[in-house]
This record gives sequence, structure tokens and C-alpha cells, in this order.
Amino acid sequence: MKVAVVGYGHIGKQHCMSIKENNNLELAYICDPFISAEDLPDEVQETSWVKDYNTFIESNPEIDLLIIATPNHLHYPMLEKAMTTYPFAGTPILAEKPIVLHDNEIKNIHNIQEKRINEGKLEIPLFINYPLRFLPSVMKLKEEWEMIGNIRMVNTGVFWNRNQGYYDASDWRGTLKEEGGPLFNEFIHHLDLMSYLCGDMKINGGMVKDFEHDYTEVEDSGIINLIFQTGGFGVITYTVAAPNKSFDVNFHFMGDKGSAKLTGLYNNQLYINDANYSFDINREHYGSVLEAIREKIENNIEDERLCYWREGMITVGLINTYYRNVRSRKVIKGEINHSILTDYNRG
Repeated sequence: MKVAVVGYGHIGKQHCMSIKENNNLELAYICDPFISAEDLPDEVQETSWVKDYNTFIESNPEIDLLIIATPNHLHYPMLEKAMTTYPFAGTPILAEKPIVLHDNEIKNIHNIQEKRINEGKLEIPLFINYPLRFLPSVMKLKEEWEMIGNIRMVNTGVFWNRNQGYYDASDWRGTLKEEGGPLFNEFIHHLDLMSYLCGDMKINGGMVKDFEHDYTEVEDSGIINLIFQTGGFGVITYTVAAPNKSFDVNFHFMGDKGSAKLTGLYNNQLYINDANYSFDINREHYGSVLEAIREKIENNIEDERLCYWREGMITVGLINTYYRNVRSRKVIKGEINHSILTDYNRG
């Protein structure tokens, strides 16, 4: 199966490595105008290096999967181009998170898919990369979820460090327009995992603060209050301002039957009631996502861990609802927004 990777930054390189390690996948193209021939992997010929994305799509390349691994604000225009340029349109796509940034972009992707269906075409297979779903610890927790039951309470804390060097390395990071904020760039993974395990949820309040990053345009810390369809409630506390280095990631779940904890920077420690599980640190989960997509495309084998575009759009909508409310309170960097915001999902 031939794959093209758009964007050869940190994440794009991970995708390329995963493709090369899978004997059923071929890295056919790398598209990136900001690299040189010397940057290409040894296995990739210079003739497979493409600089202009629009020209590439318009040339109708013979590929089976397009991976979009570019900065956040570029996801939508690149998706729109690939989904509406014929005869390329219809090619399966894997987009990095967040699939888009804005609510109008959500609507436009819906409209593109609906237009295809109305014209008698198949919906474009559009996946979002959420590799945490493929961790062995998460798979075990999902398998044993009946021991937890219906969610009553969830407490999630993600305490990461992002220093100035991280933001200086890419000028789009930490910007309002291009990154969108840490919920889009870092912690959307954890919101997705809460939804994947616990079911549908709504945002019921929150607050933000900037402790350390006065050189960015967005907050570095926040708290979100959540309500689940089960009637339970939860909270996620997130930060990129942990001193010195990233400290911990933890999920605490309490249902009507039992409790569980998923913890460790790599989410490799799991507790379910009285049972304890320790898993090897797994950095191969990108490859697992790609293999599941290959099985779907080639053999029509469905993997419930895969995240499709509709589900991913819901998470984007939740984040936008949260940000609209906290940002409308004119949060000043370095000062707490003391408003506890309710009724996020009205209208």
C-alpha cells in the first residue's frame, strides 16, 4: 500500500519511520517545501520528494493513503484540497490531531462528505491519529471496562513541561491563530481518551491561567469541568508549566461497579480495583494506527480503536466551546479567570 506523508517535521518523521517498519506499506512520497534532499530518509529517492502540496494533489498521485502531518492551521485547507480535487478525491486520509481548528471548518468537512453521498459517491475514509487508544494499558482497560461500569467520577491530570526551546523550534507553536492553544496541540489526546473510554460528554465550566509562558499567545494551564452522558461528572487539569520537566499523566475512573487508575508519563501503569498491571513503555503505537488503517482499506477489517472524522469533530467542538467562553471573559495572562462558567453547550 503506497503512502504519502505531508509534513516532515517531528510527527511526520514518526509516520515515515512507522511506514518503513511495515512490510505492507511503501513510503511513496514526502511532501515538504522546507526540507532539503539531504533531510530525506535513505530509502526515499529525491524524485519522491515533493515541494508543492497543491501541485502534488492536482497531479493525482497513485497512492492509497495520504497522511497530513503539518501544523494545526494547515490541516483544514489541505483536507479541503484533497477531498475536492478530482480525480484524487476519494483517497483515504489520515490527519493529525486536531483534524481542524474552527467550527466553520467542521461544517465544511460535513458538507463535502454529504455532497459526495448526494452525488452517489462513497464517503471519503477520513481518520484522525489518536495513538493513545492503541496503548496496551488502554486496550486492557477497555476490555475490562465492565468491571468499572457506568462512570460516576473521572479525575484527569496531565502535568507536562514545554520550555522556550520547544516553542522557538517552530514559530507556529504557542500562537492563537496557528496552534489554537494547548488543548488543541497537546491535551486533545486526553480529552479523546476520556470520551473513548467513558462515552459522550459535555463541558460544564473551567478556568485558565498562564504561569510561565509570557512569550506565547495562549494559556499554559487550565481546568475543565465535564458532565458525562451517564450522569457522572469529571475534571481534567492540564498544564505545560510543570517545573523543569514533565511530571505525570493520570486518569482516575470511578464507576458504579469499580474504580481504575491509568498513570505514568507513558500511561503504562494500570490499576483496576485490586489488580495491578505494568506494561513496557510503548512508542510503537503510531505504527499500530497505520496497520489498523491498512487492514480497513485493504481488507475492510474494522478496528474500533480507530477514530473517524465525525468523532474527532466532536472533540474539536468541545474545545471551541470551552475556549469561546473562557476567552470571552478577557482572561489576562498571569491572572486567574475566577468565573466558573456553566451551560457551555447551550444553543
